[in-house]
Amino acid sequence: MSSGLGSDVGKLFVARCLDNPVGFVAVRRNNRESHLGWLMSTDRVLLAGPLIREKTTVGSLVLLKGESLEEVQTLLLEDPYRQAGLFESVKVTGWRQVYTTSFYSEDLYVVYNLDNEGMSEVRAANRAAHLAWWNASGREGIVGPLLDEDGNSIGSLLVFEREGVGMEEVKSWSLTDPYNQAELFQESEVYLSHKVIVDGARVRAS
Repeated sequence: MSSGLGSDVGKLFVARCLDNPVGFVAVRRNNRESHLGWLMSTDRVLLAGPLIREKTTVGSLVLLKGESLEEVQTLLLEDPYRQAGLFESVKVTGWRQVYTTSFYSEDLYVVYNLDNEGMSEVRAANRAAHLAWWNASGREGIVGPLLDEDGNSIGSLLVFEREGVGMEEVKSWSLTDPYNQAELFQESEVYLSHKVIVDGARVRAS
């Protein structure tokens, strides 16, 4: 199933939800079906799946539609995972798609970057080089900046097909991002993921 986003989806938001690190494997397992059912019932979710590091699920990524940052933050309080105390942190930002292609593989990489504060000029100066870097990669996926409540860019999100490429290769490639080389980011994380919900529908059983 394609995950390319159209141009008429409205305002977009990203939630990166990181699990409590100790003793919460059973909490995730026991609330998974309720969580997925709730996501589908919202009629908001464009893409959702786990965040995986070293074969361990460490969180969830949700890309969804909404009216405002505050409205989406309030909505996500209803998530059964959230109510069960699974998450150590939930970061909700706006997101603007810059590039989107139809990508059919279920297996994904997620590169999630947060900017250092006061670096807007660095981001602006390196934007063209960053976009050229992405284009030169030939990867299929969705790319764009993370946004604060005022619409200012505060990070970057890249979600793309694995295509048989190993984690170490992707990590090395992400370090060549002109944004990374300009020391724009305070945090830069690479996760494995896979599609579970696409356009409001479940596409993977487990």
